[in-house]
Amino acid sequence: MQSKAQIAAYDFAASSGTFTEVLTGISPTFTDALTDGTPASDEGVANNLPIGFTFNYNGATYTQFHMSTNGFIALGSALVTPSNAYWLNGLSGGPVNGPSDIQTASRPLIAPLWDDFDVASGSTSEITYQTSGSAGSRILTVQWMRLKWRWNSAAAVVSTQLKLYEANGKIEFIYQSEAGALGATPTASCGITSIATGADNFMSVNALTTAATVSKTVETTNINTKPANGLTFAFTPGVLPAQDIQVQGWLSLPPTGCHTTTQSVTVRLKNAGSAAINASAVSLNLTSTGVNTGISLTSNNTASIAVGATADLTFTGLNLNLAGATVLRAVATLATDPNRTNDTARATINTATVNSTFPVSEGAETSPLKFGWLRAIAGTNAWGLERDGYRNGDLTATNTDSLYPQDGSSYFLFNSYGAPAGTRTILHSDCYLMPSLTPGREHDISFWMSHDTSFINDRDSMYVVVSTDRGQNWTRLQGFPRYNAFFTIPDWKSETVLLSAYAGQTIQIGFEGVSKFGNVIGLDNIIVKANLTLPVSLVSFTGKKEGNNNILSWTTANELNNKGFEIMRSADGKNFTAISFTASKNSNSTANQDYSFVDEKALNGTNYYQLKQIDKDGKSTLSNVVVLKSVTRKLEITTVYPNPATDKLNAVINSDREEKVTVSITDLAGKVVSAQYITTTAGSTNVLFNTQGLTKGSYLLRVSNGKNNETNIQKFVKQ
Repeated sequence: MQSKAQIAAYDFAASSGTFTEVLTGISPTFTDALTDGTPASDEGVANNLPIGFTFNYNGATYTQFHMSTNGFIALGSALVTPSNAYWLNGLSGGPVNGPSDIQTASRPLIAPLWDDFDVASGSTSEITYQTSGSAGSRILTVQWMRLKWRWNSAAAVVSTQLKLYEANGKIEFIYQSEAGALGATPTASCGITSIATGADNFMSVNALTTAATVSKTVETTNINTKPANGLTFAFTPGVLPAQDIQVQGWLSLPPTGCHTTTQSVTVRLKNAGSAAINASAVSLNLTSTGVNTGISLTSNNTASIAVGATADLTFTGLNLNLAGATVLRAVATLATDPNRTNDTARATINTATVNSTFPVSEGAETSPLKFGWLRAIAGTNAWGLERDGYRNGDLTATNTDSLYPQDGSSYFLFNSYGAPAGTRTILHSDCYLMPSLTPGREHDISFWMSHDTSFINDRDSMYVVVSTDRGQNWTRLQGFPRYNAFFTIPDWKSETVLLSAYAGQTIQIGFEGVSKFGNVIGLDNIIVKANLTLPVSLVSFTGKKEGNNNILSWTTANELNNKGFEIMRSADGKNFTAISFTASKNSNSTANQDYSFVDEKALNGTNYYQLKQIDKDGKSTLSNVVVLKSVTRKLEITTVYPNPATDKLNAVINSDREEKVTVSITDLAGKVVSAQYITTTAGSTNVLFNTQGLTKGSYLLRVSNGKNNETNIQKFVKQ
């Protein structure tokens, strides 16, 4: 039998009592919830345990429960394995750890103290249950003894008990402090829930003290103080009023955008009483304050609302066109409702400004921020402002993992280290009216993004996204992975994405952070430019090896105020040094111009080359990177990058002679999915594959010739 969607009327009381350890309880068999070898004392679950009587809870009856070593029991579906959700406390919406690990079917939950615990002794025998008493007045006691709080504590910190009373449905939590000190960052929750999630579906205790209070709308998830011995919390079932209308919340609100047409909003009402509410009995009034003041609309429920049921009322024709913040207020009136505390809801609607002056620079330094709006796509927001430096203490105890601003004192930080895998949040701009495109020019956005080599299997990423419908929908333009093998210490890299396709349109630009539960991503010094002069159009930049020399060649199709090209070389692909300068053949030309440079003193091993095109006014642009490596055998794949690949894969083929070869991509079973037939030069030859059409997974890159059947293979991953 299912309980009501909302949490019923429970009276809460905190007092001082006595903690008496149960010494004869039953210790169930716990299973590792992660199924990866983690000790069951740390992440254990035990299912289908008998309560010993029929327990009335929140309008439903239960005869069994499921138990987690992390300090809570569940009355709904069994706790599943594998799952990484049970250590992450959350009364309002848990158990959940990202969009792919949602275990809310186990609700309702009863949690004396929910955090990432471990049993100090390492044995689950410290976690027991016992039913005592005679029929009609039996008591179930569930006990978690001598827990490390959190799992990284050096010794036992706390013990807890949960008691369920057959006679009156009362719930008690009783606590005992142990001698150990708290571990790093304890962040516990305490309370009870209903089956559903969200506001009014939980009661959250705010502290482990006799002065504690509870809330049905705000969950406390950071309890971090040891309780006094014998501290007791009691939840006693109360009586629902016959008529109680609740404004549960907003179902649809306009996103932050530059609104030019009227908008609509939907408000959800819920019958929180014990009797049905008649049709037209509820009057819902919507008003506004702020920049778009003057809205005043009224609507009624068109049908009766059953106990625990909801009704959605939609208001149309809202004028939110003025830029700034507008506060909407929805108030429900029911003549026979004695409870007025849940009849009102408020929401703030932000209308963005329209900007047509460029360039726009955002350094995360001054308010108001030009990229200051947030949109959660999956999970909750993970963007924030970081001032000075960020250091991940789990990686190193020194500052070698610190990430400091690329410039200034602040930067934007996407916390994919703290956000569950699957979290997707957009940090976005106001509206930009992109002008018509002048021939020979472009619109673009440039920015600096951080990279590092931590958590190689948790590939967090960031995408540049654009909305053309004022924030309703977002399109990914280009993605950038956090992981970069060249950045053994976190550092910054400049990126540019073209926006020329949006000339003449009003758009919003954003950065979508995607968490894989890896490390943080920094974002700094964003610049949106319009009709940027293209001083040089680079058609190609290639390289080959002849003997001991590396020969670079490039071609331009258009040059305007071009001073020339600095030839940059690197041994690691990250730190480049200028080794020569080639002046422009014609600083203002629309015809193709061919250039070359011979590096007669190439470095041993791999050489990375990049052109730095310099304007006469000192501005510069970097080219793609060409990789040349010394020949170590007759036919060899010396470099494959990027690996993992997204939409493109570059390969460097070394050969000791000019010959025809086949370069192919196969799956691990040997099936060819793409192939090119090329003629190598004596030295290094660059090959480019388009990998957009490949499904995610592992592939083999093969190069072979038909004469003596030489074959060389490199493995890569498509993301």
